[in-house]
Amino acid sequence: MLDSFIALNADKDDSETQVAVALAVWGKALAFRQQGRFDQELASYEEVIAGFGGDSTDPVMQVVALAMFNRAGRLYLLDRPEEALSAFADVISRFDGQDNLVALGAVARAKGERSVIIAELGDLEAGLAGLDAVIAEFDGYEARKIQGEVARAMFNRAVILGEMGRFAEAESALKDVLEKFGASNDPTLKEYSDRAEELLSG
Repeated sequence: MLDSFIALNADKDDSETQVAVALAVWGKALAFRQQGRFDQELASYEEVIAGFGGDSTDPVMQVVALAMFNRAGRLYLLDRPEEALSAFADVISRFDGQDNLVALGAVARAKGERSVIIAELGDLEAGLAGLDAVIAEFDGYEARKIQGEVARAMFNRAVILGEMGRFAEAESALKDVLEKFGASNDPTLKEYSDRAEELLSG
């Protein structure tokens, strides 16, 4: 059904139809993911990017941002970290500086994920510096979506400090997460404050 809709409407250039087509291709990617057909999932993300990557209208740009981010995430989950690093860099290059909240969230998350992967590949100092940069850049945003990425970066920063053997700094970093987000009812913020509390009490 989605393929038929896409084929019938792909050449229409009105914005409403373009959004619908982009969402339909996105829907294919999600269906493939649920079926465990990850190569087809990647191909569908790439179809979104190729077909709509140059569209600057907010609704389409949001779909493209999510497709680019999810493509990078899938590459990482498929144990292709170098490709994932490049794909996350593409997200940053495409959307850095955008005001759109979805695109901005994708950039913040991509910067954080790149930092974690860099650390996992053995450069803990560079990974830590990347997370410090994420926190410094995005901490001033009040939107919960962006604060969620700050919480994620702060928690991962504490983990990396622990892996570096800097245990007092790691403990302090976990306390910072708990102090900043411990009173929040937002699920993402609460997740990281709870994880920080668990590590501190462990």
